[in-house]
Amino acid sequence: MYTFIALSAFLVTIGVTLVQSQVCSDCMHYDKCPPALYLAINKRDQATTQLFKLASCGFDRSTRRIIPKVCCSRFPSTEQKVPATGTTEDTRIDNHPNLNLLATACGDIKGPRIVGGKKADLFEYPWMALISHNTRDGFAFKCGGSIINKRYVLTAAHCVYNKSIAGVRVGEYNIDEEYDCQDGTCTNYIQDVPVEKSIVHKDYHGLPRVVNDIALLRVGVPIEFGHPNVDPICLPKTAQLRSKPLANEQATVTGWGITENGRDSPILLEVSIPIKTAEECSSLYNRYAKPGAPDATENQLCAGTYNKDSCNGDSGGPLILPAMYNNVNRFVQYGLVSHGPGRCGSDFPGVYTDVTKFMGWILDNMEPL
Repeated sequence: MYTFIALSAFLVTIGVTLVQSQVCSDCMHYDKCPPALYLAINKRDQATTQLFKLASCGFDRSTRRIIPKVCCSRFPSTEQKVPATGTTEDTRIDNHPNLNLLATACGDIKGPRIVGGKKADLFEYPWMALISHNTRDGFAFKCGGSIINKRYVLTAAHCVYNKSIAGVRVGEYNIDEEYDCQDGTCTNYIQDVPVEKSIVHKDYHGLPRVVNDIALLRVGVPIEFGHPNVDPICLPKTAQLRSKPLANEQATVTGWGITENGRDSPILLEVSIPIKTAEECSSLYNRYAKPGAPDATENQLCAGTYNKDSCNGDSGGPLILPAMYNNVNRFVQYGLVSHGPGRCGSDFPGVYTDVTKFMGWILDNMEPL
């Protein structure tokens, strides 16, 4: 996750402190200017460096940290359309009739088998869903997912394919407790909703070469929002969001899956992990492929480092990063937990379905609320 300190350090690094302050009517903290914040997070190139230098209008020294200020009007609006260099699929998605089914208020950043992770805060990830399966011993939570609107949960195909789905639970934090409490705040509001339709990608293929590991669950009754522990996650619905460079970024993964202790965690966990380059991912997971075989990682992301990984019970859960969404810095889901090495938290990274490559499929398979 990008922190306020890290971004401020970036502005100092590019030499803003050496530039004479500009005079303007809209001088403000850089993090209060959406297009400036977007560029600081996503476009740390030479053009951005020059733009920040020209827009610098001083510093706020009234706090413990020196906060750079910029003339916000000097920055191009983040609402501008991506130039016409986008693909035909980008154009189709940007004009998709179901685009309005995706949430506009989503992915709020509330907080400054997960391996190497820590407990998430109560209400910090309100889009998390638990998927229960019917088993010989009754129903059991076997996978995770993410709420994308009132009627749909996004998850992995292997969590749904040939499985008997008992239902979906949202609003959960500690599975073992009736009341979820933290720092004197408690809630027992959870929603267990039936599944009306399971939609698995028609070209899904499981191990040993997993591809198209993505599915949607349409719930039978609308999920109730307006509660602090139940809200949707944002998806990369614009070409600009889908083109965000992900390699070497720190992503957050959340879930109740198997931990380094070898058992499920009753409490929602989070972990921050680095996303690998496409070349690293391909070299690791295609090393035994036959010559001429298609790249199994083409629509996947690899992420993780030693002792920090997602694991079995986290399947279908989201991999998220902060990004500018409707001019607000929000969490956006860029991946979902698919598969990985036999030993979680090893030197091999985990594999995540790349959500940006399936936005067309998601929209094609959604129906009106």
